[in-house]
Amino acid sequence: MLLQSILPSDLPEELIIQDVLDKAGLSDPESSGIPWNLKSVSRADHPKYRIPQAVKISNQILKQTFGDILRDHDLCLWKEWLQRSGIKETDRYRILYGTVFLPAMFNAGQLYHDQHLSEYAFHRWKHLQSPIPKILLRPFDHPEITSDYHHSKLGSIYQLRSYCEQSRCHDCLVLKKAI
Repeated sequence: MLLQSILPSDLPEELIIQDVLDKAGLSDPESSGIPWNLKSVSRADHPKYRIPQAVKISNQILKQTFGDILRDHDLCLWKEWLQRSGIKETDRYRILYGTVFLPAMFNAGQLYHDQHLSEYAFHRWKHLQSPIPKILLRPFDHPEITSDYHHSKLGSIYQLRSYCEQSRCHDCLVLKKAI
């Protein structure tokens, strides 16, 4: 409901994008009064490029019936939404697939007692090989960590920051299982 109130579906997509950019203060940053700090933001990550992508994919999600979402046991809706939105499936969207879409489908299966959907989403998440940006992995490229396995698992950064970086080896379940 919140998404539908922000993105009225009866307007053309271009007007919705312009409206959201205006509300975010990105159409005219000097007069908006919103203090955006964009010093270290790369051109591709700039909100004025990301917001239109978010609006386009949100429109695709809103156009999908909930029944179709629950029947998507192959989990191909994500690729369809990206394709219909005109968004290329880059590493960023592969990461979103593993951190947003698959957990949402798992939870939908749990909520509506669809065991097959939950199990399939969990299986896909567990075996997902997602690229992790090198800038996030750079602090953890130590000689002590010899495995490249953490370069393709989405939970690696959390694991490394929470345990390795803080010298909490005694609490680390991964280390305990390895021993």
